[in-house]
Amino acid sequence: MKLHELSSEWLGKAGLRPTRQRAVLAELLVGDGQNRHVTAESLHSAARSAGEAVSLATVYNTLRAFCDAGLLQEITVDGTKSYFDTRTDDHPHFYWEDEGRLSDAPADVAARNILDLPRPELVVPPNRPDGKLHVGYWMAGRATGVGMEGTFVSDVTVAYDLTHGAEADGRPVYTPVDRRKIERDLLLESTILLLADPNFNNKSATNRSAAGLVGLCLDQPDLVRFGLDGFDHFVYDWFLEDGMSSESPGYGFMTLNGIRHFADAAHGYSFPEDAALPERRRRELDIYGDSRYRAVLEGYVASPMPDLGYGVIADDVTACRMPVDIAELIAARYGG
Repeated sequence: MKLHELSSEWLGKAGLRPTRQRAVLAELLVGDGQNRHVTAESLHSAARSAGEAVSLATVYNTLRAFCDAGLLQEITVDGTKSYFDTRTDDHPHFYWEDEGRLSDAPADVAARNILDLPRPELVVPPNRPDGKLHVGYWMAGRATGVGMEGTFVSDVTVAYDLTHGAEADGRPVYTPVDRRKIERDLLLESTILLLADPNFNNKSATNRSAAGLVGLCLDQPDLVRFGLDGFDHFVYDWFLEDGMSSESPGYGFMTLNGIRHFADAAHGYSFPEDAALPERRRRELDIYGDSRYRAVLEGYVASPMPDLGYGVIADDVTACRMPVDIAELIAARYGG
């Protein structure tokens, strides 16, 4: 079997010498440029079908060597069955029990089905399966893997927006490969689960804001619209008409902290001519001219007690105070 360019490059990037056995197996694994999942047995069978006399032990040892070199990742199912994946980034999988087959699970499909699992999940009695991950979107994430990751995504988006054009010693800080990885594999990838969550709550406020920030940074109007829809929902439908929170002051500040970064960045943004405009909005966003957003902020300015606290209300355990960041935002935008 001839070692073609793709498989030769694949071995070369790991510094592996292209021995006869490695060349044969590399060609079967990546020679056609496609990602695949194999077992030692299935790869051994493919090699034999291609007319190559290679033992199962050699196949297994070579797969291990490829894993050690970072060319493959091993995935264990049920603690006994090992599959080897030519795609080495972190990504979800489907295991087809009836076929004994492993396949990639498209992240957007997996994200949309967190609350609609394809089969009943395992639970500890007396709980009963309901076809949902118990923690839903709160503990699921594509960027950090732990959920409620809007703060992280917002921070790295702002950091990238500030530094993507930076230079050091006359050279760009980020290479084209770096930029592609950051933009595609981190920022855009992180929005998949954020977009799948249809709920509005004090956690999704931050997540929607983060998706909107990614849209602003990478010129993705649909993501900007998603963030703006969240902002408008909280400002017009969640906060009360006098500007105060529909829950405790503490939850109000949590929600404000979730939406304020996107609001600040989106002020002055113009949707493209061919973009559908959100309800209540003109093509150019005037966030700080929005009377309802101003009312929300004014409500917190006008309502502290003499000690500048808001009292112990609902589930606030101590008298909360206005966060410094929000106070500075109000002074900068409305201080005159």
